[in-house]
Amino acid sequence: MTYWDGERWLDQGASTPRTTSRARRVFDHSWKALLEGALVSLMVVGLIAGTAFAGKGNAGTSGGGGKTTTTAHGSCTADDTTVNAQYTIQGSGFKPGELLNVWVKDSGGTQTLFPPFDANGQFSATSWASWAGAYSVTVYNNGGRRLVWLTSCSFSVAP
Repeated sequence: MTYWDGERWLDQGASTPRTTSRARRVFDHSWKALLEGALVSLMVVGLIAGTAFAGKGNAGTSGGGGKTTTTAHGSCTADDTTVNAQYTIQGSGFKPGELLNVWVKDSGGTQTLFPPFDANGQFSATSWASWAGAYSVTVYNNGGRRLVWLTSCSFSVAP
């Protein structure tokens, strides 16, 4: 009866498995351990370098990095409305290219809106009023490492 032993076809019965020498096993284990150690070292160096470079904003400029230099600007308005009706928040005076977050806080929680705005720095964000009461709107610049407050307004929702 023939069978495949992993390397060749054999015509006789099952033979004893091949054994490798102790020196070969030690060498094989050693180079695999060295390779694993080198890969772990490279990952650690990469993580350290990545976090070091992440803290350096304003690439190509002199001075420290990571500073947020945005100052408060712009304005927003919103009209009072009723529950289950839409409300619209109007904003103006923002810089072209800014990334804006508009937070709308009510008794039910906080809703985040990401309105598009035109070349004149104006935006219009619309959503639904789910709860009666006072709503506060806060506009943040989200273009840096942290949110920067730009302006705020408020409106009321009647039942």
